[in-house]
Amino acid sequence: MNELDFKINIKNIIKFCLPSIIAMVISSIYSVVDGFVAANYISNDSFASVNIVYPIVGMLIAIGTMIGTGTTAIVSASMGMNKNKEARAYLSQSIIFTILLSLILITILYIFKEKIVFFLGANNNVSSLCLKYLKPLIFFSPMIMLQIEFGYYFVANGKPNLGLTSSTIGGVSNIILDIVFTKYFHLGISSIAVASGIGYTIGAVIGILYFILNRKNNLYLVKPKLDCKILLKTLTNGSSELVTNISSSITTILFNTIMMRYLGVNGVSAIGMMLYIDFILIALGLGYAQGVSPIIGYNYGKKDYDNLHLVIKNSFIICSILSIILTILVFLFKENLIQIFAKKITEVYEIALYGISIYFISYLFKILNVFTSAMFTALSNGKVSAILSFVRTLLLIVIFVLLFVKLFGVNGIWYALPTAEFVALIIGIIFFKKYKKIYNY
Repeated sequence: MNELDFKINIKNIIKFCLPSIIAMVISSIYSVVDGFVAANYISNDSFASVNIVYPIVGMLIAIGTMIGTGTTAIVSASMGMNKNKEARAYLSQSIIFTILLSLILITILYIFKEKIVFFLGANNNVSSLCLKYLKPLIFFSPMIMLQIEFGYYFVANGKPNLGLTSSTIGGVSNIILDIVFTKYFHLGISSIAVASGIGYTIGAVIGILYFILNRKNNLYLVKPKLDCKILLKTLTNGSSELVTNISSSITTILFNTIMMRYLGVNGVSAIGMMLYIDFILIALGLGYAQGVSPIIGYNYGKKDYDNLHLVIKNSFIICSILSIILTILVFLFKENLIQIFAKKITEVYEIALYGISIYFISYLFKILNVFTSAMFTALSNGKVSAILSFVRTLLLIVIFVLLFVKLFGVNGIWYALPTAEFVALIIGIIFFKKYKKIYNY
């Protein structure tokens, strides 16, 4: 019996998805820890530099997520049709493709690293710190991408707990090394990047060893055969996740540029705090989407439309409840959250305190939007998923940021995200209704 084949109810869905949720939260801590350590053990400029460079890490995560989700959708559907041999070949092809692609990216990033940091919003005061943080990360690119992918492959193989174990070991290693390198050895911002790279490497190596050595489950590495059609379908299926993550990087650059222009480094640090808190909270939604996607893909491939309906119906209930809980928690503990990165009675603290209450209203809609996009990816409709992601994470945010900043000044930046998420929810509902009869959910 396939481990994706179980009785569909809220309890069983949460039980299956919980390891993926926890693993995603732990993975998101990588970047948050970097920012926390930079702010508390080095300097505010170092914290701003970590925030400025993050879009590069976001791009690598985006590519890993694209390949991981795209492959998972195809592999899960193949297993639902009892085509396990083909599923193994597709998985192996994706891993080889990732390694080759990462080598190209390393070359490009290293050659243009100076130009990249200024493009990301750095000024002359922090550019050297940005470069010190960026250079080590470049060489860890393959491991960052693979660690993200294996999180999806563990779930597709019916082993979400292995993904949790891998992320936990890598995350704990990152935290320990970050603190040891900076607080006790005073090695500076470069050591933060090295610590993160080691954390990602641990997760990637665990994944590689598992899929090479384990031959008892449905998925393991085999000698791949080049199938350009499947590779293109993989990239297309996962394109929405690529769009989401790259769009987040682009909007981060936009936020940093506007904040640097109006409020300087303190403004960049304040928006950075929002983004770091966002990394943790949205990880709950992304982790749920990661966990539930193979269930959707498996039942769709099996043509079990009753189960497909139950999975999606219960997922909307779960995501709605989670959205309300997260919004309330942020309002209740906003001061505590900000004090993780900044002390009271500082300009950075005051900027962030004003913005957090507005910024996180977006969570009333955001988790639902993430699931809707992931649902279409799991159904192998990368086109619709990509459209929803592009509109939500880039087009609407850019439009509302530029409009609101022009109308209300720099404070308009805080209102842009909840407005964009609300409009995106309406668009998502329209697409959901349009395709309901096609997919029988």
